Amino acid sequence: MVSVDGSVFIQVINFLLLIWLLNMILYKPIRNILKERKERIQNLETSVQKCKADAESSESSYKEGLDQARTKGLDQKNKLIQEAVEHEREVVSELNQKAMKEMEQIKQRIQNDVGKAKMKLAEEIQSFAQAIGHKILGRALA
Repeated sequence: MVSVDGSVFIQVINFLLLIWLLNMILYKPIRNILKERKERIQNLETSVQKCKADAESSESSYKEGLDQARTKGLDQKNKLIQEAVEHEREVVSELNQKAMKEMEQIKQRIQNDVGKAKMKLAEEIQSFAQAIGHKILGRALA
């Protein structure tokens, strides 16, 4: 059988002392380094998630602004087209009115000219009749 003497106790004390020293000198600093690394990684992950959320928010704002700008641009375009159509209608209406006035003036002038021509012909009809009679009969009419 194995005899237990004082050296076994010393070996146990040495072993416990070695474990305590290794824990203090080696394991604790390594655990601290691992803990700090884990905290840094978590901080970086948090920072990455925050940056990702900010980027998504910025992208969303950009798209929303772009959509608003497109909508505003289309509204302005439609408004300008509507204004142009209304202006065109006004111009066409004015031109039609001017053309109608000119047509009325031309008709009036033509009627006046026709009336004057009829009066002139009525005045000259007697002299024309005498001239025709003179040529046909060969003598002057009384």
